[in-house]
Amino acid sequence: MIANITKGSFLKPLLAYNDKKVSKGEAVLLSVENTITNSKGENGYKNAVNRILELSTASKRKDKFFHVSINFPEQDKAKIDNHLLQKVANDYMQKLGFDDMPYLIYKHDDTNHPHIHIVACNINEKKKAIVSSNDRIISQKATRELELKYDLTVISSKKGENIKPNKETRVNFNSLREELNYHIKYALNNYKVQNIGDLEKYLKINNLELQVLNGNKVINGKEVNYHGVVFNRIDVDFKRSQKGIKASSLNLKPTVENLEKIFKRNEPYHKSKKASIKNQLDYILSPYDKITMDQLKKVLLLRDIKLNDRYDSNNKLVGISFENLSTGYKYTGEQISKKYTAKNLADLIGEKIQIKPAVITEMNYKKVQDNLENLNINQKIQTLIYSGFKVNYQNNQLSISDYKNKTGGYIIINDNININTGTIELYKQSKNIEFNNLSNVNILQFEHSRAKLEGDTEKEERVLNILEKIQNPRETDNTKELRHIKENLDDQFQDNYVYQINNDDDSNKLSDIDKNARKKRKPGSRNL
Repeated sequence: MIANITKGSFLKPLLAYNDKKVSKGEAVLLSVENTITNSKGENGYKNAVNRILELSTASKRKDKFFHVSINFPEQDKAKIDNHLLQKVANDYMQKLGFDDMPYLIYKHDDTNHPHIHIVACNINEKKKAIVSSNDRIISQKATRELELKYDLTVISSKKGENIKPNKETRVNFNSLREELNYHIKYALNNYKVQNIGDLEKYLKINNLELQVLNGNKVINGKEVNYHGVVFNRIDVDFKRSQKGIKASSLNLKPTVENLEKIFKRNEPYHKSKKASIKNQLDYILSPYDKITMDQLKKVLLLRDIKLNDRYDSNNKLVGISFENLSTGYKYTGEQISKKYTAKNLADLIGEKIQIKPAVITEMNYKKVQDNLENLNINQKIQTLIYSGFKVNYQNNQLSISDYKNKTGGYIIINDNININTGTIELYKQSKNIEFNNLSNVNILQFEHSRAKLEGDTEKEERVLNILEKIQNPRETDNTKELRHIKENLDDQFQDNYVYQINNDDDSNKLSDIDKNARKKRKPGSRNL
């Protein structure tokens, strides 16, 4: 990637350039970072601009506003999506020292190669410039590291050059030996490669080559087997540029024997990383009977894990790998666990999300649980039934299942209690509730009771309005609208849940899927 930096004393031209592209449909505001809202809507945009201007007033420098375009080669287009662009932008700005500074990220679509623009203030809270005369050196180092981290094509960083394969070394070195010492050490100790193939791949993207030589030679009249390692630099045509350098003459002496020892030393690191991915997969997938591939990818990305999937000509899943985006390392599903091979994971993938019934029950029960604590057991049973929970009493255990579950989904909520079994049927009859044959009115009454228990007055009012239209339709009512409400009752209340991870902590959340994007509802027809 190429990062072109410009700085100036006026913010307006920088914003005007990008905003004009947005208005013409040639760009989008991808993200607003480090503001009160972090929203990319109008409020987030205004907050960022105001904060940038506020910081800039502390200095009279002529370089107090910062603008950079980060350009990617066209051949990386297939790898790049909005999430990756935002990750690269944030990592780049952090490496340049803009960690807590407000900035705007724009994605431009007016060229064949992907590129983003970032606008920020170059003056920090201490009224000092963040980047100055050495910004391009820092920027070049940052882009080299990000190319490695995100497995992007290595290109030249010289300002003004067209995007093309790099014919230079990744960093300025005085000799091939110095370059090899740097990259081999980085690959083994920082990137922690775990076999010859990984080391070859790392060196290759830095225009370096590793050769393992095997053969026989005569020493003191005796023929002995040998295997050695030679390193070289290659150009864009994969031609060696000079005589190779033996492993034994480099700092780490990366001979076959020594490399094997280092690979062995790196094993615990990768074992830990693979175990972490497995634990997160176990944790993420635990509420699902089925999940879509798209949703699984989205949830994993929230945990800095990229899922790569491969299909055959019959659209059968035949390959799976998981990439740790914080390290750039990829592991196959089989390396993670036999449970997550392509064949086994395919059994969990479906066209629609299916949450385990017990999870739906538990999630909805937690919403009302606190307001049931002070009730006696009969009041509690009555309230649960009126709120849409199927109640079962057996062997002194009280269990419930949500009305949304057609079968199963029972969880135990009380143990070792004695109640009159006829009480349950009595409460159901008093409200004319048959859980196997629920009416629209039943469902609305359930949701009304839940809204009261949850203290959600807005939801309570919406339910009552719909109930009134169904039970007392007036001639003035729009017949089409009323029919639309009736047809969508099941969709409104038969909630699906998506397992999502809260980025701020390690707790899991189940949240409603917004179905409005999939079904063209009329305004006001919202999930309750």
